[in-house]
Amino acid sequence: MLKMKKIVFLLNIIGFYILSGCNPTSQISTEILEPGKISIPQKLNSGVLILSKPENDFELVEDEEFPTLIIEEMKYGLADVIKQSPRFQSDEIVIPDNEELKEYLEQDSLNWLDMKKIADQFDVDAVFVMDGFTLDSSLEDERVYEQGKFYYYVTFTIVSNATWEIFYPYQKLLIDEFNYSEKFIWDALATDRNAALRQLPDYDKAFFEAAYWTGYDYAKRTLPTWVESTRTYYTRGDDAFRDAVELVDENKWTEAIEKWKTNLDHSNIEIASRAAFNIAFAFEMKGDIENAIKWAERSFNIKNKERTAEYLEILKERKEMIDELDEQI
Repeated sequence: MLKMKKIVFLLNIIGFYILSGCNPTSQISTEILEPGKISIPQKLNSGVLILSKPENDFELVEDEEFPTLIIEEMKYGLADVIKQSPRFQSDEIVIPDNEELKEYLEQDSLNWLDMKKIADQFDVDAVFVMDGFTLDSSLEDERVYEQGKFYYYVTFTIVSNATWEIFYPYQKLLIDEFNYSEKFIWDALATDRNAALRQLPDYDKAFFEAAYWTGYDYAKRTLPTWVESTRTYYTRGDDAFRDAVELVDENKWTEAIEKWKTNLDHSNIEIASRAAFNIAFAFEMKGDIENAIKWAERSFNIKNKERTAEYLEILKERKEMIDELDEQI
């Protein structure tokens, strides 16, 4: 009898190392739709963007048309977000040339009648306005002593400031007002100052990058967008886990769930908790967050694990996001 107990004990030890040794998990990439920071009323199905030229002189760049080029670069940033967002179709957001809005851009401010005329002109519901736009730059250098040598450390900084507003002129409604401020820094280190300066990007490219992200960041604030995320699931357990790996690769979530369910009453609580965890993961991939939360809670109740607790928080945050998305889309 003693000999049999020792064999069973050894088998349990071997099983533990099989489960915990190597990496028992695998990861897949998925796309998650994140809501914007604000909710544009669903009745607004189209809009026009009014972009003011930056107020700077851009003495570092010898091109009289540079402020216009800055706005073109900002349009790329805005368009990249608009194209990937399900909130509007690309042709529902109009970004006109400044010539089309010349009479309005020359004014210090727009009144409700002006914005209604603009909305009528482009046959849209909302008017997006960027005003008070500046790209202030500075170049600094200092000598630093490192490992027995003197170096020149140079930094080129651009501070972008812009005021963004969204109006619904037909009801004289201000939907959003946001003061954007972001600092962009490029730096370099060399034993010679000129060598350090050569490592910095061309000034025009740096201004273009700052302008691009100024547009991109505000569009991200305004619109729901897809972002890439990673999810982990368990691949080691028994034959059911190994069989389910192929099903996951083929996005056959219902079939994978059935495989994992065979282990929910397993005598090894680690395997049982992994099975429930994977079922939660599969329901999330199917877009059923309610069931995903339920199965993650079941996994945690079977075995209190940090990974499960963290996943449960992610799922609860996703549920809140989905509630917000229901208002935005």
